[in-house]
Formats: sequence, structure tokens, C-alpha cells
Amino acid sequence: MKENLRPIDILDLAVDQGIGVAVRNDKLVLSMDDNFGRDLETIELIKENKREILQFLLKNSSNLEFQSSIAPIVRRDKTLARIPLSHAQERLWFIDRLQGSVQYHTPIVLRLEGDLDRVLLESTFQGIVDRHEVL
Repeated sequence: MKENLRPIDILDLAVDQGIGVAVRNDKLVLSMDDNFGRDLETIELIKENKREILQFLLKNSSNLEFQSSIAPIVRRDKTLARIPLSHAQERLWFIDRLQGSVQYHTPIVLRLEGDLDRVLLESTFQGIVDRHEVL
């Protein structure tokens, strides 16, 4: 295990491993890209130094790239004939053309029990629609 590393060094290791480290509601939150191979040792190192990393991020949050946030969505010019695909969309298009993409179309049925908060459900769907212009 890597010993005596500063929080910034641990965060650099995390970024190299595709592990995003952020602070939300004064808690340390990790996000991981499934396409990256990650070192479990790095995750353990983050856990062991959680308090120091959290303090470091809170103290330096305005100066760091490690804080993740949702990027603002910019409306495209509607006169464009074709809106460019994201890298993820291009990858899915390529896989579909190469071998089909039935693995991305898995039907699922869920039975939810309990009271339904219709206002919250409507607000949730409206949030999704607002973030995705195509909807």
C-alpha cells in the first residue's frame, strides 16, 4: 500500500484510475467509469484517508478540478441539419452497426408499492425532459 501520500497525490491516483472524487452535502462521494480498470488499492487508500481528503477538498474546492458538478446544457442552433453525437453515442452506434445492440434494450417490469407522490413524479419527469432537448 502506498504510504504517506498527501490528499492531492491520492486524488491524482484516483483520476488516473477513472475514479471521480467529489463532495456533496459535506460527504465524500466516489464515481467510477465502468470503462476504466481501477486499482482496488487506490479505493482502499481513499477510504483510509477519507477525512483528510474531505478536509482538503472543502478547503480548496474553488481551486480544484476534482469537484464534479453537472455541466450546464447549452442549446444548439436549431438550424443545424445534424447535431453531433457524444462519444458514448458514437460508441453505441458503432456497436449497433457491428453486431446489433440488443443488450442495451433489456425490457424490465417493476412493481412498486406504496403511495405515489404524483407531483414529485411529474417534477422528476419534467426535469428529465428539460435536460434532454430531444424529448
